[in-house]
Amino acid sequence: MRTHKRLYAILIASILTVSGSPATASMALDTPTMQEAQSHLQQQDWDSAIEAYRAIIKEQPSNSNAHFLLGYALHASGDLDNAILQHKKAAKMPQVAGPASYNLGCAYALKGETSDAFEALGAAIDLGVRDINQFKNDPDLASLRKDERWAPMLKSIKSLSEAESALHFWVGEWDCYNTQNGNLGGTNTLSFRVNNKVIHESWTSTGGQFTGESWNVYNRETNRWEQTWVDIGGNRLFITAKCNDESVEGLMFEGENIRPGAEPQRTRMHVRPVDDGRVLQTGYASDDGGKTWTQKYEFLYVPKGEAYIPSEG
Repeated sequence: MRTHKRLYAILIASILTVSGSPATASMALDTPTMQEAQSHLQQQDWDSAIEAYRAIIKEQPSNSNAHFLLGYALHASGDLDNAILQHKKAAKMPQVAGPASYNLGCAYALKGETSDAFEALGAAIDLGVRDINQFKNDPDLASLRKDERWAPMLKSIKSLSEAESALHFWVGEWDCYNTQNGNLGGTNTLSFRVNNKVIHESWTSTGGQFTGESWNVYNRETNRWEQTWVDIGGNRLFITAKCNDESVEGLMFEGENIRPGAEPQRTRMHVRPVDDGRVLQTGYASDDGGKTWTQKYEFLYVPKGEAYIPSEG
């Protein structure tokens, strides 16, 4: 009998400990609660856990956590054939699709069904399961590590993780100083949204006369960060930045600025981290379709409230 615990089962079980299941109170009196089923799971009493989760699912067919943890209990008990069937069911439920796909890959690997294992793990990676140490250290995946597909898979996880976090250095509350004159140009707040998959920007110039907002998201299909900007002046900016570009420090966005009453203008925005946890943002515009560029502004981002001392010269 296998007794090690999988990261994602522990994660969801810990959530259940705190919040329980909203539907628990409506279950029949003789149906186990999620907490009771979890207790069996923690004690590695797989048969009781399996029975409990099956009873819960009978009462609550859409309970994704119960479906996921039933798959885990079957998996841990060694009943891999039924575990695979249950992992597949859970993988169709958006709330647990990523970790369920990962566990499905583990079950296939244990059965020696290598191609199916890589396919399921690929789906898990696409759905955000990207803890590379989990892949490297999970004993369920031991049979895959000599396969020629293993190293490229780990490389894709590393590259994807780096690309998805490539703009995270910009998140924070900032005072933004004009590097040409040292004056405070405005304040900017960038915050995570949608489970850290989206970055929202809110800019206010000094005095509050000019405001703007942007939404920034990583597009895996193009390997680019995409920004959509709108402001009080009616300008709309659509720009993208290529990731994993070793020739550029930080990210260089480029695209079009749609301006009211004027022709669209080619624009660039270069953002990159600098010393002491600060960020430098430089904007450029082109009137000849990108053949030549003119710098329009440059701001040094200083964490809000910190002192800014302009450089001499």
